[in-house]
Amino acid sequence: MDFRVCALPYTGRCAQAVKRLKYARATSLAAPLAEVVRETAARLGLLGEVRVVPVPIHWTRRFERGFNQAELLAEPLRPDLGTLARIRGGAPQASLTPEERRTHLEGAFRAKRRLEGEAVLLIDDVATTGHTGIECAKALKAAGAERVGLLTLAGASPRPGLLASGDR
Repeated sequence: MDFRVCALPYTGRCAQAVKRLKYARATSLAAPLAEVVRETAARLGLLGEVRVVPVPIHWTRRFERGFNQAELLAEPLRPDLGTLARIRGGAPQASLTPEERRTHLEGAFRAKRRLEGEAVLLIDDVATTGHTGIECAKALKAAGAERVGLLTLAGASPRPGLLASGDR
């Protein structure tokens, strides 16, 4: 991954909103939260010649929840929903230790098309350890993406809104 950035710290009302969106299915929160993501992307100059890709969830999780929160957050950015797939399910990341999170996601994502020389902006709800973004970036780079960044609504970073170089 070339960079990662979060719009807000994953604390207080932001953490409550994310949890309500995901687990209480409060989809009415999606539009205002998506606007925060859009504003952050615009302010940091992350838009333009970039393919916006929401982090996918496994089809079984989508069936249970009824939606993919990353897709809802990416909606104002006109995301490409056909670029990346989660090909293996499993336990929710929030229930795992940091080490389990890293190994749990290895090989869980696959690009569905070639991306030769493209820049990709991944969108997700929360980044804590960053392993989901790293694994998505590996799949996208294997498909030819030149640059992959991650923008999340919330993150464990103590300084949201700053670009941090990520793991490659």
